[in-house]
Amino acid sequence: MKGVRNIERIKIKEVAKKAGVGVGTVSRVLNKREHVSSATKERVIEVIKELDYQPHAIARSLSSKKTNTITVYLLQDFTGFRTNVVRGIQSELRKFDFDIILNCLDTAEEVKTLSKRIQNFYIQSKTDGCIIISLLPESKLKSDLIPKDYPIVLIDSQRDNLPSVYIDNVSAAYNAVNYLFQQGHRSIGYIMGVQSTTSGYERLLGVKKFYQEKGITLDNRFISIDHFTFKAGNKAMKRFLLQEDTNSLTAIFAVSDYQAAGQKSFKKKQV
Repeated sequence: MKGVRNIERIKIKEVAKKAGVGVGTVSRVLNKREHVSSATKERVIEVIKELDYQPHAIARSLSSKKTNTITVYLLQDFTGFRTNVVRGIQSELRKFDFDIILNCLDTAEEVKTLSKRIQNFYIQSKTDGCIIISLLPESKLKSDLIPKDYPIVLIDSQRDNLPSVYIDNVSAAYNAVNYLFQQGHRSIGYIMGVQSTTSGYERLLGVKKFYQEKGITLDNRFISIDHFTFKAGNKAMKRFLLQEDTNSLTAIFAVSDYQAAGQKSFKKKQV
């Protein structure tokens, strides 16, 4: 039919023929290699746009040894924070024409197989690297299974031999408690994160460190350990109110915005 485009995939040979160049020249333009004149490059790009040519991703990866794809591993406890991190990664990578393959490990047993999964993804999919979000404190990456030339970046966790995007959770929690004490608060409710996560474990460690250094006993009745969610903050406040001496609480320290919003919402309902 007139005006309806043939949906069959346009081949690189057709682009080369219409542009009046060889297939190799089109390939060099696609892979942004040198040794192509500006005039030729512009002509090839024009034809690519005109024909709506879409290079076959697998074929390109075989020739260039690159896939323009990064594997992102998301480990347990899929909170709003972590999903926002994934969105941020994807948004930034798109600026460089990269895509992500998201691999969610839901259980502790799946997390134990992380090193093997990285190896398999490298061998089978040939992704150009991987990002691991919230590697658990007890998790170890097995160096014998992971190719040495395979880039790995950690987010929200840290290992000595790997680059990471990370905050000092211990110091951050310590400083937060110290600030509350400077403001005159001594009876504080603590809404902490699950201890299977690096951030949850280390932030509670920061709280305990402060109390130990000051020689003060930490009242475990007013420590809630749960997921980094709105519901967890709500539930923590409900539990605190069932304790004796609840009225003595003068401050709440929640280790995430979601938990803080949950506890604040519960307090408003009680007013």
